[in-house]
Amino acid sequence: MIASTSLLANAAAVGGNCNKVGRTQTMKGVNYLCVKSGKKSVWQIKTSSKKSAVTTTTVPYEAYVAPIASGTSTEDCKLIEVSPERTKYGNIFAAFPPIGGNLEPAGTFKVALIPIDWADLPGEANPLARVTDQIKLFTDWYDTVSEGKVSFVWSTYDKYVRVPGSAQTYYQARSGGGDSMAIAAIAAADPFIDFTGIRAVYFLAPKGQKVFVESSQAFKDLNLAAPIPTNEGLIMNYALAGAYFDISPKTYWSYWVHETGHMFKLPDLKYNWNNHGEVELPVPIGPFSGFDMLSNQDGPSRTLSSWLRWIIGWLPAESLYCQNYANLSKTTIMLNPIDNRTTGIKSAMIKISPTKIIAIESRRPASYDCKAPTNRAGVLVYIVDSTIGHGEGTQTLVPPAGRGLVSNDCGTPGILDAILDVGDSVTSNGVTVKLVKSNKYDTIEVSKAG
Repeated sequence: MIASTSLLANAAAVGGNCNKVGRTQTMKGVNYLCVKSGKKSVWQIKTSSKKSAVTTTTVPYEAYVAPIASGTSTEDCKLIEVSPERTKYGNIFAAFPPIGGNLEPAGTFKVALIPIDWADLPGEANPLARVTDQIKLFTDWYDTVSEGKVSFVWSTYDKYVRVPGSAQTYYQARSGGGDSMAIAAIAAADPFIDFTGIRAVYFLAPKGQKVFVESSQAFKDLNLAAPIPTNEGLIMNYALAGAYFDISPKTYWSYWVHETGHMFKLPDLKYNWNNHGEVELPVPIGPFSGFDMLSNQDGPSRTLSSWLRWIIGWLPAESLYCQNYANLSKTTIMLNPIDNRTTGIKSAMIKISPTKIIAIESRRPASYDCKAPTNRAGVLVYIVDSTIGHGEGTQTLVPPAGRGLVSNDCGTPGILDAILDVGDSVTSNGVTVKLVKSNKYDTIEVSKAG
């Protein structure tokens, strides 16, 4: 017993007594050293004097460099729209001058989110749980693409508003079924909701519903038959995402963004006459494929092209390099990705004629996007034709030679592989664009062909 006690007393443990300074001992794979601490000698864990090697990776800093060659006035890149669609309807714009009358290009807008149900289609508990994140994504997206020029304040109702009658009365297989649902829903909601200053209403149908298969929406000056009255004023815009948007990876917020774009009078870039694939096309959806929210809200690229930002006033003149074809010489331009909130040229536009421009912009995958092989860092080149209007394909991609359609997991048809990688070049309308470097920024060379 005595021998055993003595052994335990001398066993190494942090702070335990030891009898000889400098002595070492290993216990359970740990090395201890006897050191002097005040008037006592105690055990401490022995540390190695050998320093660990640290590897540091240095990423070169790339400073933005403005173009050396000066362009012409950005006013020269304001193509005047002469499309048949604008001449006939005059209520939506694909080029200059912009058309107003609904949501302004700058300001703060009050909107409402109203869950609606019926006795034969009751809603689930806590409807806002499905849309709280969607509201934030919508709001952040508009802040990003407008560079802070527009913002949205949401008024949300946390219970379902019961609409009289049967839900089947309002069945819509496709968009464009009329305003009867919105009129009935707003009348049912009016006693509970203050509509003062509300510029648009976004309805939320019950989870899993099949009454609204695609969507239901209408807008002031476009397809709203008449303003919808409330006790506090008139409602001019509404939208309801149907069952189509309940299937992942489709989202409510991207649908709201697309339809709200029409409230700003921005055009569809897709072929509206082929919304449901009635005609097989070389590029499904339309000539801008999946590279803009106003072409396809499902993506993969869920952003707004620099041309649409330009015509609505969300691309500052100082972020645009404009040049007339006649004055074009070989020019190097460093492009700042379009979703960055920093200074630098975000779009280069070469005016080919009074109705045609070649636009070049830098793209980067963003958190809003649906991940896909075609949605990667690089440069996008496209033609803007102001003789073509809303829903007729006013913007046409110019992909590198040999590129085709690439499948994706975004629930959309094949997407044209249009992004220029380093070393790629394209030529269109006598203009050649080459991507020579891609880092924080994209450096391009623009010249006359030949």
